[in-house]
Amino acid sequence: MSVCGYRTKKGTPCQRATQEGGERCYAHEGLGGTSPTKDQRRFLDIWNACRRLKQAVRLLGDSAPRKARRLKARGFEVKPLK
Repeated sequence: MSVCGYRTKKGTPCQRATQEGGERCYAHEGLGGTSPTKDQRRFLDIWNACRRLKQAVRLLGDSAPRKARRLKARGFEVKPLK
């Protein structure tokens, strides 16, 4: 018996038992060698936040009809003001 050892979100190794050494448990079997480190996850969170901010700024810079079309294309419900 061996343990999975895949790094969890907390950074601790997974303790689930496996049949052979080097194998992953059922929860981690399709994943690569190691999970992203805390710094890598933080970088990706910041990267995605910047992308969302750029999209929001782009939408705010549009004229009202163009903004409405873009929002409809993204699946938002746009109602005219009364």
